[in-house]
Amino acid sequence: MDTTSTLEVWAHRGCSYEWPENTLLSLTAASRLPVTGVELDIQLSADGQMVVIHDESLARTTNGVGNVCDYTFDQIKALRTPAIGEAFVTIPSAREALEALRPACEARGLMVNIELKNGRFAYEGMEQAIVDLVDELHLREHVIYSSFSAHSMGILRSIDPEAYRAVIGRSAAACLAEAREVGAQAIHPFVGGLDLPEGEDPGVDVRVWCVQRQEPLYPSPLVPKPYDTAALLAKGVRGIFTNVPERYVSRR
Repeated sequence: MDTTSTLEVWAHRGCSYEWPENTLLSLTAASRLPVTGVELDIQLSADGQMVVIHDESLARTTNGVGNVCDYTFDQIKALRTPAIGEAFVTIPSAREALEALRPACEARGLMVNIELKNGRFAYEGMEQAIVDLVDELHLREHVIYSSFSAHSMGILRSIDPEAYRAVIGRSAAACLAEAREVGAQAIHPFVGGLDLPEGEDPGVDVRVWCVQRQEPLYPSPLVPKPYDTAALLAKGVRGIFTNVPERYVSRR
């Protein structure tokens, strides 16, 4: 049953409770759901290639050690993610991920939130590289760029002033202050950090991200507890980034 009313549902790292996060399996599974969009994370390899992975460290989601930026693209592609039955899957490139999602974007308007994971490592040139790839694939109207680094969103604005950009953080008020500085159109605060004045229109779109204790990631045996969508809507929230999008929408 669809319980979201008008709340946007964004598949956080794909269907990341049912499948290994940020993999093609997770992303394509999410693209088959009637969600607003799919969220994924990008970083740069040591030789400057864009790969889809959340953590700067490889240890949690692969059999590698060290940081993403210490490995070449070919070395990253040789790593394995957690097993699914007897099989393993690999880390996708940004091109592979966007090409996999493009059919749903073109067919039914699926959106893609690309988070630039440059809070710890600046990854010089990543903003230009991802804008170029999105333009090459003709996905410009289907993409939101976001980052914990407001500076990065400022760089992206200078590259493409019309690009839709969002600032991520724990506090909505702090996100809003930074968003206004760099002209971002949205803020993506933590669901527990909705500290904007009640009843005040922030002038930007507000989407929240969730806590893993309530919405765990693959391969957790814990049972997810979806958030109260009506309560989020009442607080002025437009959308939710969820590890369990299948719990918020009807399956096709």
